[in-house]
Amino acid sequence: AIPAFTEALTAGTTPNFLPDWAPGYVSGKLAECFVHLSRVNEAITAEQKCFEICVSANRLTDASNAAARIANLFAKLEDTETRLQWSARGVEIARQSNDRKQIALASQWHGDHLMQTGNHEEAILAFTEAFEAGTTPELLPDCEPGYVSSQLAECFVHLNRVDEAVTAEQRSFQIYCSTNRLKDAS
Repeated sequence: AIPAFTEALTAGTTPNFLPDWAPGYVSGKLAECFVHLSRVNEAITAEQKCFEICVSANRLTDASNAAARIANLFAKLEDTETRLQWSARGVEIARQSNDRKQIALASQWHGDHLMQTGNHEEAILAFTEAFEAGTTPELLPDCEPGYVSSQLAECFVHLNRVDEAVTAEQRSFQIYCSTNRLKDAS
């Protein structure tokens, strides 16, 4: 698959993008191939190309998603600093897109990265942004405010802010119940 995706990238980006062709998608698929082969550095290179293509084509949602995938790859390499830089970049690009769903998702992913690396105060800020983007003024489909609120609770627990943790967990429970996700509420 790697030669086919590489050829598709060359054919699709030279000299100009073909109409309705998604080079970012192909770069992303190429990166997936490298990940499956445990060739993480090559996957990072492909995803960075995907990111650059998407930014230059003003496909900001796709660029934000590529940045999130790059952060995940740096997590595999245990490079915390670069992981968090790419994760934050995904949020910045999502904000530029003005797409509430993308802001909610990118902020949630960033919060996860921050929490996993022990940055609980910063994670609270990211999860709060994710929650607000995904619920204000109305709940957006495919956002996870119940999960985000539960992650907020976990961060509060790590910081010994028990009252806030209880409030966040109660909110998570209410959201799961109101959206018929009773298994998650239990």
